[in-house]
Amino acid sequence: MIGIYLNSSGGGSNFHTIILKKYIEKETYIMALGYAGGGVYEEFFGKFIVEGDGIEIGKFSDSIGPYDWKNQVKISYEDWEEKVDINELWTELDDSESKVRDTMFSELQDFIYYGEEAENLDSSLPILKENFDSSLTYESDGVYVNEEWELDWMHITQNPNIWYLSLRFDD
Repeated sequence: MIGIYLNSSGGGSNFHTIILKKYIEKETYIMALGYAGGGVYEEFFGKFIVEGDGIEIGKFSDSIGPYDWKNQVKISYEDWEEKVDINELWTELDDSESKVRDTMFSELQDFIYYGEEAENLDSSLPILKENFDSSLTYESDGVYVNEEWELDWMHITQNPNIWYLSLRFDD
């Protein structure tokens, strides 16, 4: 199943941010499309895992339709301080990663018009579909989630070198 978070408040269109998370064994995939400010929407796609020693590693791209992972990240903790190392990667997604990306993008399109679909509606910005909330539960302040949504991995939103969207989650 895919966890979904949708913030319908603000942004340059009729929604702010949508985040999808898919869990496959120990891996967590995150896909997001959200407002970055100045009438611009940014994209994010990443794959993350926690190693046995508590070190978090991942690969990510600033695209929801990437063919390559752009960067790799290693997050470790020393004396309660977070240490983040980001390096360029430029490694092609393997077949299983591409399948996950395609599945998640298909799910994303259940909620928004994006790209060519939005352009057909005379919009250069993504547009929230009318019945977007049929499978989501309203939380508060324009935020909707589904039953599978959890906050794990959202600490990455606090690092602008990983997360280019304007939405930030607290610890």
